Amino acid sequence: MNLGMKKIKSLCGLKVVGITLEIGDAGIEFFGGATLNIYNQFNLFGISFEEEEKIIGKKFESIIEEQKTIILNFESGISLHICMDDKCYTGPEAIVLQIPGETIIVW
Repeated sequence: MNLGMKKIKSLCGLKVVGITLEIGDAGIEFFGGATLNIYNQFNLFGISFEEEEKIIGKKFESIIEEQKTIILNFESGISLHICMDDKCYTGPEAIVLQIPGETIIVW
């Protein structure tokens, strides 16, 4: 597991306090101020995009890294699957993680 994945994993157990899920410019804010910005294409499971606010207040439970996908799992069976394949790249970065007081991590 690389440093970025370890840092995202460190957010497990935290509640989501803000979210915007727009393809090419999505963002998740966690309790304590950490933010995860997603620029690559992604899919949402467990709720529709119109119901994104249902993620607010849910705990971030786990992260799974597959061959070309990063899966973020939240309470209530909600998951976000981020495509890490070259064809899903929209630039300038795929994902940016900012944790207060720590180095910004960019994929």
